[in-house]
Order: sequence, then structure tokens, then C-alpha cells
Amino acid sequence: GESEREMLSELFEWFVDPTLWYMRRYCRSPVPTQDMMLAQALMRLLSSHLDLWIDGDDGASTAPDATRGKEIVQGLFMFSLIWGVGATVDEAGRGYFDAFVRQLIARETP
Repeated sequence: GESEREMLSELFEWFVDPTLWYMRRYCRSPVPTQDMMLAQALMRLLSSHLDLWIDGDDGASTAPDATRGKEIVQGLFMFSLIWGVGATVDEAGRGYFDAFVRQLIARETP
């Protein structure tokens, strides 16, 4: 629904640029990546999990109510962020990346 779309937009604004910046500045990646590739990986992962909002063949909606939908979207976004962006850093950087994402979630300035 519309509330889930707005939430996704807010989550992208809140997390994507800061995590890409942090990853480039403080973490190492064993393979070369570009920010656009990582953002696309996040979006592909997220998209692959949004089947819940696709209406059935009979036209019946399978979307959850707005409150539950927001919770699901938040969880799917965080999963996709961690595996689409954070999974590219080396083992040493994963702890740093984890701590940074947790600070962002708590809205703390690192």
C-alpha cells in the first residue's frame, strides 16, 4: 500500500547513502564494487521478498494490514541492506558495519 511505499522511501533515504559512505570509508571489500551495484543488489533482494503484496490470480489482495505491513517492510529492508551492501565487506569490516547500522537504527551519530 501507499504507507509501505512511503516507509520504503524513508528507509532508503535514511540508510543507503550513509551505509555506502561508511563502507567506503571504514571497511574493505575483497572484490571491487560500485555504489550503484550495491544499491541494485539491495533493491533486487528487497523486490524478491515483496510477493506478499502481489494480488492473487483471482484479484484478491494478500497484502497485510498497514501496521503489520510496515513491520514486514522494515524487516525486509534491513535484511536486504545487510546482505546487499554489508555482505561485500571483508570479515574484519563486518563488525564495524554492524555497529554502524545499529547506530543508524538507534538514530545515534557515530
